[in-house]
Amino acid sequence: MESPTPDTDATSDERVSPKGAEFEGAGLRHLVRSIVKHPAVKDATVEMIRAGLTDTTEEHLRKGIRAGANEALARLSDGLRDGVKDAIYALSDDDWTLIAREMLEEASGEVEAAAVA
Repeated sequence: MESPTPDTDATSDERVSPKGAEFEGAGLRHLVRSIVKHPAVKDATVEMIRAGLTDTTEEHLRKGIRAGANEALARLSDGLRDGVKDAIYALSDDDWTLIAREMLEEASGEVEAAAVA
């Protein structure tokens, strides 16, 4: 079973966040792929997937047998979602403040550059 890439995603529809923000689906999938493949969470992601797959499940996924594959993928999806949330929630208030400060400095630099141009 080949993983889709951002360039080959068949579904590039819109997603709406719980707060009502609209996002392009392929862009969000690309973001999550970069998170779950990042070294900070990749080992935990791989372990969670290994723990969730039985030989039968892997066979279903390889052959594309819908009944077994859908159930396994639903469990893995839930695990991935929880893993990403766990990694993000591990950030401290100081981490978020540092990131906000960096974003503010970057935005200020862009505004200054636009004013000069």
